[in-house]
Amino acid sequence: MRTFFSLFAFLLMGNSVVFGQNSVLLEFSRYADQSVVLTLKKGMRADTVFSGVFNSKGSVKITLPKTYDSYRGVAALKAGKQGEFEFLLAGENLTLRCSETQVNNNNVVFVNSVENTALQNWLTGQQRRREKLKALAETLKVYTEDEPMFQTLKSEQQSIEKEQSNVDATLDQSQLYAAKYIRLYNFLNDDVGNILRTDDTGRAAIRQKMLKELDLDNLYTSGLWFRTINGLLALYVKESPYHVYFIPDMWETMYRTQSEKVYTAFAENIVEICETLSWTGHSYEFAQLLSNDNRITEPKGILKKFFTAIFKVMKGSVAPELSLGKMPQGNRLLAFLQDGCGHCERELNLLKQNYTFLKNRGYDVVTVMADTDTTHFLSTAAQLPWETKYCAITGFESVDFQTYGVIGTPTLYVIDEKGIIQGRYAQLEDTGLLK
Repeated sequence: MRTFFSLFAFLLMGNSVVFGQNSVLLEFSRYADQSVVLTLKKGMRADTVFSGVFNSKGSVKITLPKTYDSYRGVAALKAGKQGEFEFLLAGENLTLRCSETQVNNNNVVFVNSVENTALQNWLTGQQRRREKLKALAETLKVYTEDEPMFQTLKSEQQSIEKEQSNVDATLDQSQLYAAKYIRLYNFLNDDVGNILRTDDTGRAAIRQKMLKELDLDNLYTSGLWFRTINGLLALYVKESPYHVYFIPDMWETMYRTQSEKVYTAFAENIVEICETLSWTGHSYEFAQLLSNDNRITEPKGILKKFFTAIFKVMKGSVAPELSLGKMPQGNRLLAFLQDGCGHCERELNLLKQNYTFLKNRGYDVVTVMADTDTTHFLSTAAQLPWETKYCAITGFESVDFQTYGVIGTPTLYVIDEKGIIQGRYAQLEDTGLLK
């Protein structure tokens, strides 16, 4: 029990930690003169903050730029050609040592790092308790409740569960990033990872936990951002009773964030999800919430295109002319596609297969392909049965992609004979034209 309580005290030390400039001293004796790259996790991407080489003794000191003084999250280190591992960087001046030829998370020694030592101790302790509980649960099945051994094992099980509960309570109080990371790690693996395996009651509990506890600010720098958000989508598939609550739930979750960068990054991801899955109704609902909230005053990149698509090139508005050339008169199906995109190849094949059917229904097909290789485009275009097909050499930055607010490909617009947009879709089958 001494180890257990010392871990409690260790984690609680985070309440008095003062975060300042981050510096990392690497002492990897087997990596003399080899390359080293340090990146910091930020949502779906990672910022490279250092790229250099070890000295002749296998050492290098990395001092982060002042703009990262407040960074608290996961750092990824690539040493040489094969050495890769992740660790926590949260305002500490720490030393990492390794004398092995292939550095990894199992052989790095941390010096002067409350965060990384706490994380290692916690994960080790948690794994040990879980293994014991699993073994006890199986062994208890062998005995009946009136047998002495059953009571002994049951008492041990309750003792370990209480120990786990005490640790969880301590983590709730700790200000260490290690504590925040562990909660996110457990939410991803214990909750999100079980969405497809649990029942309706279990999914309802996971949803409520997300709404009340999911911490986007710390998730943003955890390296768990994509897996968590992507995994949660299983709650909101079209067949799920929660599908209609996707935007309200995402909005409630993102509205708690204190960081404008995190708020914007999450908004961009929600837009990409709605566009990719052709959840058009959700797109309009989300755009209205973002517009009324006014936290994003000057949208850029994806969000700028999103607002263009929703508020300027929307259902009921006049379809803009193409800068690349004219579109045919009458009903049109305008498709924006990209070379090398698997979904686009699928849609192209569907368009070719159904072209005669669409033509007989009175719809001309028009394609605008983002392809930087003109020769390749001409080769592809020669196999397409419709007449109007253009190549946007500058891709998503081209005038027409910008004008139509194309966020991802494929993007399809149905336009009637009067030139009025009837809808925007991600798949041909969603347009209703094949029915």
